[in-house]
Amino acid sequence: VALSLLRLVDSGRLDLSAKLAEGWPAFAAGPGTDRRKITVAHVLGHTAGLWQPLPNNVETLSQLLDFEAMLTAVAGMQTLEPAGKSQRYHHTAFGFLCAGICRHLARCELTEAWNEMIVATKGVAGAARQHEQQLPLTIRIPQVCAGASAAHVGKAITSANLEEGAAMMARFGSLAEVSKSGGEGTTEEDIAFQVAREN
Repeated sequence: VALSLLRLVDSGRLDLSAKLAEGWPAFAAGPGTDRRKITVAHVLGHTAGLWQPLPNNVETLSQLLDFEAMLTAVAGMQTLEPAGKSQRYHHTAFGFLCAGICRHLARCELTEAWNEMIVATKGVAGAARQHEQQLPLTIRIPQVCAGASAAHVGKAITSANLEEGAAMMARFGSLAEVSKSGGEGTTEEDIAFQVAREN
């Protein structure tokens, strides 16, 4: 979702310094400290101060699943701290804030921005296959690899094998869980090498 908005910024249809309240009347009318200072950059950086799990007036699953109701509820959320004060993940609000930014500031729907990004990415991926750039893959999982800073895998990431790399990382995680649960004589290093050999 964030990449969709960043593509809008890149194309000049959206400005990172644009204030949400200047183009989104329902957002401007909401409560909270320094609400009128919240920018697109604050939202994308999770520093907008709107990090509560749910808006106060959302109490049922049907409300949570109603896009327009949630967009309205998020626009009216109380800010919990001034914009830019701290970075806290905006659990539920993030997607709806991005949808409101698209609708009210970039004059498109989030689904349109998403679809444009996917179409453009497919074109870039096709071109990248012709000129693949070899990038080394390093998996850093410190909680799994106690005593080791990284598991190095001798295979390059390219647009053609990115999905394969994701599957490899998922496999590494599942093997690490088996190891933690008492697999005999299997170390995290053994798992990393086993995954590399399989791929």
